[in-house]
Amino acid sequence: MSIDITERKVAEQTIRTHNEALTGRVERAQLEILQRLARAAEYRDDDTGEHMNRVGRAAAGIASELGLPAAQVTLIERAAALHDVGKIGISDTILLKPGRLTPEEFAVVKTHCVIGANILSGGTARWW
Repeated sequence: MSIDITERKVAEQTIRTHNEALTGRVERAQLEILQRLARAAEYRDDDTGEHMNRVGRAAAGIASELGLPAAQVTLIERAAALHDVGKIGISDTILLKPGRLTPEEFAVVKTHCVIGANILSGGTARWW
């Protein structure tokens, strides 16, 4: 007695194909979110945009020299660009002030790391 499993195999392949397509869409959406969040911070301070890109490239270079896998190096490059995202929460009067900041203003600027951590923490998605 034999059973023809051709239909089942076709269905399994269809499911695998759809899963791969959905995974790709989710990964592209996650990347787009990272890019848009980094761009939001860039709008706050025009210099920040290029700085974010330089930091991303530098972090990727270090990760590569450490021998990390290519996928991890890419993730580090993308994520490092968000290191200043907390500047979104800093007042323009301080962030865009010409000249030197007062010690009090500088203390406020230094809180951007806490603001950024609060923005980026607590998510349930795994990006790696």
